[in-house]
Amino acid sequence: MLLTLGKTDIRHAHLHDESGNTVYKINTPHLSSHTTIHRGHWHTVARIDWHWGQSATFHVDGHKMKSKHFIRKRGWIHNTYTFSGPDGVRYEWKQRGDTYELRTKDGHHTVALFHPPHWHLLRSNEKASLEIFPAGHHVADTIVMTLRTKVEAGVGIKVEIEIEVEV
Repeated sequence: MLLTLGKTDIRHAHLHDESGNTVYKINTPHLSSHTTIHRGHWHTVARIDWHWGQSATFHVDGHKMKSKHFIRKRGWIHNTYTFSGPDGVRYEWKQRGDTYELRTKDGHHTVALFHPPHWHLLRSNEKASLEIFPAGHHVADTIVMTLRTKVEAGVGIKVEIEIEVEV
């Protein structure tokens, strides 16, 4: 499944399939302390409450969990984040150049790749995209709720995980 971001900032984005249909809608109201992720038109996948200086709180399928218990940063040098999916499998987001790769923690399966946008002078620009491979279709909602991109003015593209992680 290939999902293309309608906007550069995933905090306020629609993710479209190859036919242009909106599959996910992510909304963080201006000056708000929460993000809501919808699949399709009405199904709420998650609500994330952001707390300055504390772990974010995820509300998923009637359950509440703190980000420090859900997703963890590993290592000081590499941008690697691990979490357990709803299927009980451990997953790991790892930065590879300007791309993020989501693999099973045992390293046997690439589940998803996030490609940031690329701007070109002489040809069409490329929008940011999220490729979810068959091994990840059953955890697509979790993949979407653990990803964030952000454009930093004057610096270019910075890709990071959207969780305030306590180490």
